[in-house]
Amino acid sequence: MRDHVEVENVREISPFFQRIFSENPCKHPVIILKDLRRWEVQGIVDFMYKGEISVAQEHLTSLIKAAESLQAS
Repeated sequence: MRDHVEVENVREISPFFQRIFSENPCKHPVIILKDLRRWEVQGIVDFMYKGEISVAQEHLTSLIKAAESLQAS
């Protein structure tokens, strides 16, 4: 998945990403999110920007676990 995410927004929302960006001050970091599905990452990013998302009931548990693993709030 190749998506541009505003670094400042992600830092504010996720301690996980805040730690990564603080420890690796690269201008154009590449982050590999192991064991996460594209739709999970997209849903989390959409939530970070919009503050809400719609997700099918059968995907809810998986999305919550993915968000917890990234410490996204």
